Amino acid sequence: MVAQADRVVLRKCAEAMSEDLGAEPCERFDGGDQIFWDFLLGDLQITLHWKQTDGVFVVSREDSPRSRETVRRVAEHLERRLQVAPTSSGDSSGG
Repeated sequence: MVAQADRVVLRKCAEAMSEDLGAEPCERFDGGDQIFWDFLLGDLQITLHWKQTDGVFVVSREDSPRSRETVRRVAEHLERRLQVAPTSSGDSSGG
C-alpha cells in the first residue's frame, strides 16, 4: 500500500505515474468505493487500486520477478513523491 488516501491522493499518484515515470493511462474503472486505474509502463500494465477503506495500492496482474520489481520501484517513488512513510513491506504484486 502506498498510503491511506482519498481521491485527491489517488489523482496525485496518477499524475506522478504519468509525469515522473512516463506511464500511459490506458483504462479506468470507477466503482464508487473502489477505483482501478491502469497504466502502461513500457510493456507492463501497472494498476493504481484505490479502495475507500484501505487507501492506494500499486499492483500488477503479471506475477513475475520483473513485475514485482517494477511495482516495488513505482510504490517507492510514489511514497517519496507524496512524502509518506511506507505502510507495508510485503509483496505488492497481484491483482
